[in-house]
Amino acid sequence: GTGGMGNGDMVQITAAFKDTSRMNKLMNGNDKPCEDLLWHAGLKLLQAQLDPEEKSGSKTKSHFSLEPIPPHELLRTVMDSYLYNDVDVKLGELAAIEVVDVLPSEKMYRLPSSIAIFFLRSLLISRSIECAKESIRLPDSPESSSTTVRWRRLKSMVDDSCSLFQRMLFGYAEKAIGNYEHERHPMSLQLYPLEPVQIILVATWLYTNHIFPSCHDLLHDILQNNINGNDGRESSHGMKILETCYESFRMMTTLLALDVAVVDQDHTNPSRCVQLIMKRIESQSTSDFFGRVTSARKQIPLEDNSHNAMEDDAEDAIFYPWNDIGRPGFDGRGLSLEEDLLLYPSIRKNHEKSDKASSETFYDEMGIAILAYWKLWAQVQTQTASSSLGLDPLPSPYCKSYCWTLLFPHITTLLCATRASSTLAKMDELDLLSSMTDEHLIGINFVVISLGFDMLHTLITQTPAIRPTSCCKKTQNSIFWWAHSSQSLGLTISVLLSHVVRISTLEASRGNQSSSEVYPALKYTSLEVMKMTRTLFGFYYATIQIDALTRVCQHIKTNH
Repeated sequence: GTGGMGNGDMVQITAAFKDTSRMNKLMNGNDKPCEDLLWHAGLKLLQAQLDPEEKSGSKTKSHFSLEPIPPHELLRTVMDSYLYNDVDVKLGELAAIEVVDVLPSEKMYRLPSSIAIFFLRSLLISRSIECAKESIRLPDSPESSSTTVRWRRLKSMVDDSCSLFQRMLFGYAEKAIGNYEHERHPMSLQLYPLEPVQIILVATWLYTNHIFPSCHDLLHDILQNNINGNDGRESSHGMKILETCYESFRMMTTLLALDVAVVDQDHTNPSRCVQLIMKRIESQSTSDFFGRVTSARKQIPLEDNSHNAMEDDAEDAIFYPWNDIGRPGFDGRGLSLEEDLLLYPSIRKNHEKSDKASSETFYDEMGIAILAYWKLWAQVQTQTASSSLGLDPLPSPYCKSYCWTLLFPHITTLLCATRASSTLAKMDELDLLSSMTDEHLIGINFVVISLGFDMLHTLITQTPAIRPTSCCKKTQNSIFWWAHSSQSLGLTISVLLSHVVRISTLEASRGNQSSSEVYPALKYTSLEVMKMTRTLFGFYYATIQIDALTRVCQHIKTNH
């Protein structure tokens, strides 16, 4: 389907990426190329940008090669093509590709132009960051020149890349919300509307395989330059660099939250989105970069902290994960990104002196809870049979009480459902959830709450070695202590009892209807939840039980 592409089409696409108004005309003109040609032209532009130095004898060079675009100009061009495009481009539909001798389950569909442009923009974002990385010349390099490296611009490029990707992700997710074809399977159709699963999967693949790695390669050099003092700027600039590093981590919790919030799935196995993110988080390259970030965090003076210095201990202050050095009890940070993410809710609650779920958090805690859910799932899989999906359990050197520290607090997060999602709160603030019906939102909450019940049931019945510590004394590590404390237990018991009341009300109102007729995700009866609550309560030392009951009674008195 690419034989009809000519030089005129390539010039048109090239100009479109440089001129937003011409992009609008291209996308809305009567003579616009068909989707195959648009794909081909865009890929040709990308090829020319990736490999501008083609062989002199190639015909392609005379037709398609472009002058190398400076990295910051390329990124700005991509940003302008999205931010200043006032045309409401529709998502389009998946179009069936006729292929002979293909099983129905392997039927292929062609992505529409809107997603093609999402691909191209994301790949060009990644390439601009890679080119910026390649433009850096170390002082002792034979290729070094007298040109000064503009480190602040390089950091801003990473900021702009993550911000633009998030805006594109939110915009496409908003358009896809509500596009669910429960009655018809795509294999029976020639045209099939895009569903959220395709949007989230495409975005996750692009981020974990392209934007995330390229940003980290550039940030590594930016961090190193700041630590060496070569940028000639005050040390407080290092805190802003660290903030950019953690912003790149945050996007993965956002993707995990959207995967559970807008994608219709049964959660019997981890989704492809979960697999891609866990693979990236657990990769050696990510571990090495996180180690570099942790090392840099320890070298930045406390007095330069811009968000929550020690003198600013207001309970309503948001905890930022790059800004905790020097605080008493904050020596328990994770050694890996995965471990640090799992500890974040406990660290945040300890800092804010609050035990409540919150949507005003840096990371999306609902997304982190989904990560914890599947880590526990992988833990069980290794006990029963090897997982064919390649998810690793928690490292074996972790003692079982520390596994409880990493996993248990996320049960409460799941039981609070969307109230613990900073992503959905942000989208709602931007009025991007207007197409989400109340029924859909209630359904999401039922699904996430049921995952919390599943996680608690798994901890109780299938992982007998993972239990809270039997010691009732507070340890020096306040982060470890919080997950084993009466405060944490009292919070979880209060949330469980509130669900017992709600489920009992549903059971009383439905009469002879089965629970699946009320809502399929409601898998546990009020008696089953009450039994799990009593069992959980029995895991703790007697003194902690008494203190937790006092907290529960106080909570009930305050809220009723």
